[in-house]
Amino acid sequence: VAAMLRREGKTQDQLFDALARGQADVVWSDFRGLFAQLEPNLSERQLEELWRHFDKNGDGGVSRAEFKLALGAVSSAAEDVAQEVCSRVIVALAREGKSVSQLFDALAESRSTVQWKDFADFFQALEPNLT
Repeated sequence: VAAMLRREGKTQDQLFDALARGQADVVWSDFRGLFAQLEPNLSERQLEELWRHFDKNGDGGVSRAEFKLALGAVSSAAEDVAQEVCSRVIVALAREGKSVSQLFDALAESRSTVQWKDFADFFQALEPNLT
């Protein structure tokens, strides 16, 4: 979600406002629709677990405060995972006597950028639990 917000140039408040449609809370159907679209591989059970993570007080709606708190926790957890994976990559590169630049060159294959598929394939092989 954080990546989507950055990509779209939107804030958490703007996303909340769009989902809440002028109400004080986001309702399940709108929440489910957004997250099912963002991550189509989530099962109904996983979506419900995610909802419970956001609806901290269990009142059936997600307030702005709950929404921002949950997004912050998710973003923080994602950053922790990213740091962990990057640290493992750097250790593996050092063990092999390779540099980050060499990894980039190998993934970019003579292009100026790394393509998403090559990036995703590399990290999926490195860390199969990443989705």
